[in-house]
Amino acid sequence: MNSRTKLLIGLFAVMHITDRAQADDLSFKLPSSILIGATSSSANTKSGLISAHLILPKNFWIDAAFDRAIERTDDLETVSNGTAFTIGTDPLAEFAFDFGVDSTGVQDQYRVQGAKARVTAYPTSVLGVENPGFEVAVDLHVARFSFVNSPNIIFSSTEVALEAKSARLEIAWYGSARWSMRIWNETTILDDRFSDLARPLAPLFIPSTAISSAVSWPGEDVGASVSYNIKKTGIHALISRKTAAVTGDRTGVISISGNHQLTSSFILALRFSNNVVLQSSDSINSDPIQTSGIDATFLF
Repeated sequence: MNSRTKLLIGLFAVMHITDRAQADDLSFKLPSSILIGATSSSANTKSGLISAHLILPKNFWIDAAFDRAIERTDDLETVSNGTAFTIGTDPLAEFAFDFGVDSTGVQDQYRVQGAKARVTAYPTSVLGVENPGFEVAVDLHVARFSFVNSPNIIFSSTEVALEAKSARLEIAWYGSARWSMRIWNETTILDDRFSDLARPLAPLFIPSTAISSAVSWPGEDVGASVSYNIKKTGIHALISRKTAAVTGDRTGVISISGNHQLTSSFILALRFSNNVVLQSSDSINSDPIQTSGIDATFLF
């Protein structure tokens, strides 16, 4: 589920816990949505996204998304495609469960296929004490990184598939009608053979984009976000730090976005982010990458 849909769910969650005393008589029907987004960055990358979020009876839901990115470096053009499919239970319940699969990669270079499971707890009370609005979620993800050209020159086997396993802990607070906050910590365990891609001669046999993606895979992702919503307008800020598992490079991300509900069924959002290399294994750090985007969400 994309972050914009999660925001809508978060707002409904505030209503849910505020009116829990009348929960036996009330029920909230979340809206279904279709999101269309476009992004452009200073690294000569342009991307597009389309996502459909369908609410089923009793707030069960399914989500399907497709994105495509084109990056141009000198005379080289790389095309990335990604798909994701997720099913989930009522996000307004005390306990909710999500299950999904995803696939992404660069054409003719590599692909990453994954499966994920998520459990979210939003209990009415904890040890007899009323919950002031806290939500806890645990996200488990298993990914399979494989190369299109099966580079057996670098590895001992012909069919090369590197595995990555990650666990993510999120704590959110929806205790205010206007404010919400979220912190997270994600840790990843990579196949030992990921380090083999950092060999000096590896670029002779494997496309550089595939190597760059593999060695910069985040081994740790720590961050926090805060949202402020008033009437039909929301402002969201995020800060995070990602540490590459293989190279140890650290990247800081600062982003801000705003959305406004123009009509009862249309939301427009603008976003901007700045990626800065905080620590690099190379002597020269790369320039910051600025990314801007626009999203249009249709509710029904």
